[in-house]
Amino acid sequence: MRRVEPPVAPIPGVVGLFNVFSPRLQNSYLDSDTSFLPDLRGDESAEELALRKELQNLHVSARRKYRRSKKLANAISAVVALAIAVSAWFYYATVWSYAELDTRISVQRDSLDPERLILTYTGNSRGNIAISREDEQRRTILLDHISGERVRVPQHFQWRIRGLRTGDTIGLGYREQFRVAQREIAVPAVDGIVTISGQNVLEGLVLSAVDGKPLEGVEVRIPGTDVTTKSNAEGHFRLEKIPDGKQTFEIAKTGYMSELHTADISGGDSPNLRMALSPGLKEGEIRIVLTWEKEPADLDAHLEGPLPDDSRFHISFQEKGDLKSKEFVQLDCDARRGFGPETITVLGVLPGTYKYFVHDYTNQKEVDSTALSRSRAVVKVYYGGQTYTFKPEGEGKGNLWNVCEIVISEDLKATVQKLGTLEGKKIEGLGLYEKRTREDRMEWIEEYGGNSESEKAVKEALEWLARHQCGRKGKSFGSWGRYCLQRSDKRLACESRDTCCQDAMFLEGNDYPMAFTGLAILAFQAGGHFYNNSHPYSENVLNGLAWMVKNQQENGLLITPGLKKYPGSPYHEKFMYEHGIASFALAEACAVAKAMDLPVHKRFQTAMKKAIDFTVKTQHLDGGWRYKVDVQEMSDTSVTGWQVLALKSAKEAGYQIPYKTLDKIGTFFNRHTQGSETRYTTSMAGTEALTGIGMLVRQFLLNESDSEYVRVAGRRLADHAVTTWKVPDAEDREPDFYIWYKGSLAMQQLGGRQWTRWNESIREELIRLQKKEGCERGSWDPYSDPWGEYGGRIYTTALGALSLQVYYRYATEEDQTSGLRTRGRITAEEVPPETSEDTADVEESSREVAVDEDAVLKEMDAGLVEEE
Repeated sequence: MRRVEPPVAPIPGVVGLFNVFSPRLQNSYLDSDTSFLPDLRGDESAEELALRKELQNLHVSARRKYRRSKKLANAISAVVALAIAVSAWFYYATVWSYAELDTRISVQRDSLDPERLILTYTGNSRGNIAISREDEQRRTILLDHISGERVRVPQHFQWRIRGLRTGDTIGLGYREQFRVAQREIAVPAVDGIVTISGQNVLEGLVLSAVDGKPLEGVEVRIPGTDVTTKSNAEGHFRLEKIPDGKQTFEIAKTGYMSELHTADISGGDSPNLRMALSPGLKEGEIRIVLTWEKEPADLDAHLEGPLPDDSRFHISFQEKGDLKSKEFVQLDCDARRGFGPETITVLGVLPGTYKYFVHDYTNQKEVDSTALSRSRAVVKVYYGGQTYTFKPEGEGKGNLWNVCEIVISEDLKATVQKLGTLEGKKIEGLGLYEKRTREDRMEWIEEYGGNSESEKAVKEALEWLARHQCGRKGKSFGSWGRYCLQRSDKRLACESRDTCCQDAMFLEGNDYPMAFTGLAILAFQAGGHFYNNSHPYSENVLNGLAWMVKNQQENGLLITPGLKKYPGSPYHEKFMYEHGIASFALAEACAVAKAMDLPVHKRFQTAMKKAIDFTVKTQHLDGGWRYKVDVQEMSDTSVTGWQVLALKSAKEAGYQIPYKTLDKIGTFFNRHTQGSETRYTTSMAGTEALTGIGMLVRQFLLNESDSEYVRVAGRRLADHAVTTWKVPDAEDREPDFYIWYKGSLAMQQLGGRQWTRWNESIREELIRLQKKEGCERGSWDPYSDPWGEYGGRIYTTALGALSLQVYYRYATEEDQTSGLRTRGRITAEEVPPETSEDTADVEESSREVAVDEDAVLKEMDAGLVEEE
């Protein structure tokens, strides 16, 4: 009988090897069945059956071996792939992260400071350069990062090493093709100082980057030469004998990071250099400093970054941060009159991405402005012993400059990436006067601490003022004064037939209708009633403004005519109070019209300019104003406060306030500030009202709302309000409308907890004291007020209304810039329609009443008025 020989493959050892190295062949065998065996089932012998069974067993065993070998092959492949990936990552992190370096490397020592080492090298690619030094105690390694724009540009790395000696070695780590190269460089001997001389002069100013104050004793020099000088107590310096040509100047001071500046000096020119030095930083700290030229006046620095709770901060002038809080980052210095510095410091960086950008606040509404790109702005980022410098490129359009991103790794190494893009960002925030011009006023009232009761009190006060405007044609037509409170003259719209609201005990002494008319107009305008918008009291405002313009003097002065002159003055004693208040009302009328894109009446615009010209001309030598036109007279902060509000409104109307005027005002109030107090004069103590004025000046005109004084003064006013007008016994609460008015304006701009404390104390007291019945309905009694004897009921009622209109009278800084924030404020399109009964009084004020401005003014010009 024929014997069937089995194939060679069943040998187990051969099968295992066969499975690993010949998968194609073994698959053809193992995937087959045993059909190759002859079918001998009918007559097969016992020997043949045994052979057949042995072949089947070998086939099963071979398949098992194949499965095991396949798993082993997959595991080996995975391990090999992982090893390749890890090797690639390790290579990228340890080798490829370094920059290739040009072999031409120079090292110098500063001839005037032998411990300062200056390395000069050029990177041929992006990446890190490691600079190291090892002494007996430790090895120090610093990293310099060469970004894309710094490739093939010579880099100057300065390192001040205590105890540096000739012959010491400095290690340099960089990439050389596919490996990290280490190079040791010997520290050279100190070169001798070169004597040079020329005819050119360099002058300048050196400031501290963290507070903007002048730095004394800063050394300015040409390195390696004897051309050197130091700044004086005011931070100014003058460097002489500079030769022609391109020169590099070093500005250095102990404890500060030195700066290099290159200028082309020739032809006897005397360039002016302005520098901001940053104090030295500890490990893990970042400082970013922005400087620019005089224009635009206000650039704002913004920094976004990670917080420990996985949220993010956004630091700017309206969110200044706190180095002692969880944010450990703050805006150190905020400049609003050009130049800078504007500085942000982070005390402890966290892994993550920091984004820095600059906003042109001056041109916030001009998306196509080129002012930012032409500002010659410079941003310097200090981190890890290095300085990264950024400048806007070209003359692109846009008011937002995306400067850079700083990526901090887990081991706190920084990668600074330039963005450099300009974009037009139209701010969605509110204009200064926008709240009062919108119909959704209850949104603002409730958000900032008012309610329906406070707005009802305002409505009643405005109605009282409208009823008591001099309404019969005569030389007093359109004005407000004490004579308007005597019903016998029949000049009122009041319903009373008898003498109305006559405060007999206050009728002695002088009357000030120019001031009272200004206060009443301010109250109506704060409520949204303007001479050109056809609201219920627009005609009252127009008539009042026309009366003021008609009685303006040729030199621009706005005062009540015919009052007794003050000794030593051609005018009465309180003339600058009257002029300041009336100018304030007139300038605000022009400013609101401009803000609403409405034409400003030529008569009002001309009158405003004449009035503010008079104000600027009569500023005293000490920077303020008082009772005389003698500029050598000592000024006081109360009179000056009204001039400041008038100047602010005139500025919004387009009037160009001289820088000299602003500087003198700033100096004046700094001289009159002691701690949280603003003094009346340098020799007389202040009051809480003057404290509010000191805050207002910084908030509205000097752009110093972030000053320490504003914060401490805010706490003082809030404490005073709580202890004076929140006491249980109503008889112990003496009203003071002057404090309430000035303080409410300043505290609302401050915002926060202190504003809440102030507002809750003042609001309820004003509502409680308002008269509820009779002809006096809507007014406030002047009897207990410290200045009621001078102002009477018109004064207290106008200031009472203004104190309750503060919720929507002016937009805060945050309101005006909310478009840059991630948390935006409600926009006009998002505000739901009003349906609450509480807003009925507000909606009523939007009724249109036709007013013919030209007819009123022409009538006055033609003399069609009756004499009293």
